[in-house]
Amino acid sequence: MSEHSAGLADDIDALRSVLSRLLREERDLNRLVTGAARLTTSIVQAERLRHQVTSDHQEEEGTYP
Repeated sequence: MSEHSAGLADDIDALRSVLSRLLREERDLNRLVTGAARLTTSIVQAERLRHQVTSDHQEEEGTYP
């Protein structure tokens, strides 16, 4: 795993933790929906970027999944 991919994995874990806390603690439905949508979008974008970085790294090394 590349350094960038590992960093993204840490960021994704942090975003998931924030989402989990939001789901447990937020009582205002509007804030819950808005926050969950934003966090989910960020998580998906980070996962896509991590996948792209991993794929690019594997292509450079000549290894493929």
